[in-house]
Parts: sequence; structure tokens; C-alpha cells
Amino acid sequence: MISTLIPEEIYSIPRLGTLAVHDSLLPAYRGFAPLNWAILKGETQTGVTLFKLSKEMDAGDIVKQRVVEIGADDTADIVYERICKATCDVVAEALIEIKAGESSSSPQTESMATYTCARNPKDGL
Repeated sequence: MISTLIPEEIYSIPRLGTLAVHDSLLPAYRGFAPLNWAILKGETQTGVTLFKLSKEMDAGDIVKQRVVEIGADDTADIVYERICKATCDVVAEALIEIKAGESSSSPQTESMATYTCARNPKDGL
């Protein structure tokens, strides 16, 4: 999978900005495969972040977040199912708030940012 940053001239077209979803509680685990890395690192929770796209990778203002638990015996598939449910909930809630003019966002705390890298098959062992 090739991942690229969306150019500003694209994401700045919508009047209210462009939102994206990331499978972590940003600013933690910015980058590739955050769900997998959270499990590999022994985290007990991860989450979903709805955020505004910006020039930097996964660094835009946070619109909404949801915590997702990671059990000791959970596989990536199990956590992914929880992530998908949380993503649907977060996006639906945000759309209602945006439509009502009640949406807000807050900047990420840059000093708390952590980054992941692409994983390879050996990482799964």
C-alpha cells in the first residue's frame, strides 16, 4: 500500500475543511498501521480520531475521539472490528454536530506526538 499526503490545494477546497479518520488516539501513533503497532507495543487501549487535514501527517486539529479497549488476548481482527464500530459512531456524531453548527476542534499537543512506521511480515511474529 502506498500512502501519500493529500495536497493542501485539494483538502482546502471544502469551505469547512476536510476531515479524516485515524486508527489511534492522536497525537499518539501518527503514521502507518497504528492499530497493529498499539497491539505490538502492548497497549491496553487505542482509539479513533476524527481530525482536520493539515500540511503535516496526522497532525490536524482534533474534532472527535473515541477510546477502544485492547484485551490481553485480542487479535488485530478483533480490535479492528471495534475500531470500525467506533469510526462509524464518531463520524455520525460529528456530522450531526456539524450540521447543527455545534462542531468544534482542538489542536493536538505536539509534545505528545509519537510516530509509527510501515510494518513488515516479521513484525507480526
